[in-house]
Amino acid sequence: MGSLFSEVGSFYTERINIKFKSSDRERIIKKMENYAPAKICKRKVAEKKNLDGYKFILDDGSWLMVRFSGTEPVVRCYLEASSREMLSRLKKESLKLIEL
Repeated sequence: MGSLFSEVGSFYTERINIKFKSSDRERIIKKMENYAPAKICKRKVAEKKNLDGYKFILDDGSWLMVRFSGTEPVVRCYLEASSREMLSRLKKESLKLIEL
């Protein structure tokens, strides 16, 4: 495993579960469908994918994905960054994005 990190560098991940009222679901979905920022955490958004949620890939390889649970009123935010600092910034951004 050490050789993998020497090849690709370190990365940090986190998953956040954010509960919401069922009545807020449509509002959050609309917000995510229309959310098309040029930058997140001062990094350029290189790509937005809407395959299994809403994934924003940044120009440094970090990413943030917002996905709704199919069984409960929960939004799951998946985060990946090359530093703990960027991971923390993505976490704050994802909480602000859902704004409940």
